[in-house]
Amino acid sequence: MRGGQQNGVTAGILRGLLEAGGQSALTLAVMGFAGLVVCLAAGSYDGIPTMIGWFMLSAAAAIVTTVIVMAGGLPLRLIPRARHFWRDHAELAFVGMSAGAALIVGSLVLAARTTISDDFGERFDVLEPNPWTLLAGWLLLAFSCAHVRWPREWSRRRAGKSSVRF
Repeated sequence: MRGGQQNGVTAGILRGLLEAGGQSALTLAVMGFAGLVVCLAAGSYDGIPTMIGWFMLSAAAAIVTTVIVMAGGLPLRLIPRARHFWRDHAELAFVGMSAGAALIVGSLVLAARTTISDDFGERFDVLEPNPWTLLAGWLLLAFSCAHVRWPREWSRRRAGKSSVRF
């Protein structure tokens, strides 16, 4: 490769890594927050250790989920046909984020109230979210956040260009 072509390839790789890093950070933040919301909605507050445990559980779940959805979405980055489809239909990520958040809320709405007791005999009222609805919403929200792109159509409209392709 010539020097100019090599610099273009290097810039493309760096841009892709920067984009993936930003998407990973977004996914970690959104999923950590979503996990904390689910924990707060599902359980009763029992002091600072409980809150720290919920935060750590949310962070761990967010990290594991981010790794899984980033790896699962590699075809969107590496297969040219899939990459072009995803870029041309980037609004699907926003639809996926909305649907995932709605499913998570729905799992809490469908939650069953249960009473549990700890080793000391103390009883707590907790909500058990619908697990399949929660899992579907969780993964859909995470995947959509991990691969979100600003739709080209939205940028064209704002720039005053036609969104119709010829």
